[in-house]
Amino acid sequence: MNRPKLAFSLSLGSALAVVAVTAITVAADLRPPFKTFLASLTGHHWISKGLVALVLCALVFLALLPIPFRPSPAAVRRSLWILVWASLLGTAVLTAFFVWEAMR
Repeated sequence: MNRPKLAFSLSLGSALAVVAVTAITVAADLRPPFKTFLASLTGHHWISKGLVALVLCALVFLALLPIPFRPSPAAVRRSLWILVWASLLGTAVLTAFFVWEAMR
């Protein structure tokens, strides 16, 4: 088992999922029809967002697995930092958005 490749692939897939869910959350709050559409897919908009995150993460993971490469420890570290920063920035964006929305 190529654990560095698994960590690399999952961290990049997770970072993409974080960015997508952040964008979808803001878009759904700004456009109620979009939120209604998400809710119509699964019964609740958060379940739909979770499925989008799961699918995106899985697609990136599965797309990278067959590629013959062995990421270096530095590449794995970078991919993990990308995930950390995506999570921190997503948190900051959502916090700022909801504070802005509450103040208007």
